[in-house]
Amino acid sequence: MKTENKGMRINYGAGVTVVPDAAIARFKDASKRDILVLMALLASPDATAAELADATACTEEQALAALAFWQGAQVIGTDEGEKTVEPAKKPTKKTKAYGSEPPVYTMDEISELIEGNSDVSTMIDECQRLLGKMLRTSETARLLSLMDYLGLDSEYVLCLCAHCSRIGKTSLRYVETTALALFDKGITDVHTLDDYFRAAEAAYSVEAQIRKLFGINLERALSAKEKKIIEAWTAKLGYDLDIIKRAYDITINNIKEPSLSYANAILQNWYDAGLKTAEQIDAHLAESARAAEETAKMGKSFDTDDFFAAALERSYKGMQIPDLPAAGNATAKKRK
Repeated sequence: MKTENKGMRINYGAGVTVVPDAAIARFKDASKRDILVLMALLASPDATAAELADATACTEEQALAALAFWQGAQVIGTDEGEKTVEPAKKPTKKTKAYGSEPPVYTMDEISELIEGNSDVSTMIDECQRLLGKMLRTSETARLLSLMDYLGLDSEYVLCLCAHCSRIGKTSLRYVETTALALFDKGITDVHTLDDYFRAAEAAYSVEAQIRKLFGINLERALSAKEKKIIEAWTAKLGYDLDIIKRAYDITINNIKEPSLSYANAILQNWYDAGLKTAEQIDAHLAESARAAEETAKMGKSFDTDDFFAAALERSYKGMQIPDLPAAGNATAKKRK
């Protein structure tokens, strides 16, 4: 069925810009900036790189990188003896802040990069294995740009791909974005990268276990409050999962349901009391239980539930802690 855009027309103004079919065929591999620079060049064939940059709101270096892409794709070129557009020089080191994208390489440039480094073919094969897929030409180009444009070595790229695979992010776009962000943080060697990933993955592992413990769906993002509480337990208070489990057990015993806020009050009380290790906390709990028993022997009603409820009530503002039955009242009923 043939459709028509009734009432729609294009205002060509004083001229018409024609886009070559060869350029349209490469749009899927081109970035938005590449296409904008090409359109500006088609409209003004004699424009300099600086003028193209001004017309497309980018830097001159970015305009040159775009021209390199289209020249490599054989969309633009010059006849012998004619004035040429200033040739693009491919950058070899990223110097600008995150946001300036690496250039896109042509098949000839990819071949040149592979031939110039015997480790590159091995690296590409290993990255494909880590990410669990065969890389398309455009994806291979993104991978190689991390080495050529950012100056990263093959071991760094492999470490990066291994981390992304472990967390289930196998898109080359994600790998590239992560590399750019890490570069801007100054993480440019494999040893620093490995330390950074170890810390990040350890924190993620603890968070995942805490979420599972408290019945928080792993598929949803934590709220700002939940994230702040969990991060404080490990980063500020310095408690590991073993201690957090103790607070969880007391929470369940007291209010019969998991609650990050209630457990947070318990952990904060321990921290304020100077209890930093599981041994110190166990000794504190044992002493509290003994104190409760001594109090009971003296004829006063007290048990460990009362102890924790009383302690939490002082520090846990805003929560209604349920009243627990007093042992004295039960004793009085038995006497009757």
